Amino acid sequence: MAVVTPIIQQMESLYGHTALVTWVNIGDADTCVPVRASGYADRSVHAFGTFGGATITIQVSNERAGISDYPSYTLGGAEVPNATGAPANFVSAHDPQGVALTITAAKIEEVSELSAWIQPATAAGSASSITVAMCMRRPL
Repeated sequence: MAVVTPIIQQMESLYGHTALVTWVNIGDADTCVPVRASGYADRSVHAFGTFGGATITIQVSNERAGISDYPSYTLGGAEVPNATGAPANFVSAHDPQGVALTITAAKIEEVSELSAWIQPATAAGSASSITVAMCMRRPL
């Protein structure tokens, strides 16, 4: 079980500020570091790679931990908590149809909830190596 830290890249566009957050090579039962992305109203996630029977669930939290109780640091405009600042209580995010964002094969989906924190989580699988890329847009 590894800890997967996201790569965060800022991108400029004519339609607002965007960021690409990528968790690379998520394996069986790895822990993904969440990002604080409450300023980004529009979000989509793209999961791809070798699933090997694994399920990726996109999770969100509005827990205060990591927001003001603990310091966090900024990577490309999205905040990543320090080791003691990550929220502990995540729930499944949903697509626009209200279906929980659980992904078992490559696909891209919109995230409906606006939340303080977001992260992918993995369950089951054998020899999985999954990348989750999330594009977020901050309104002008």
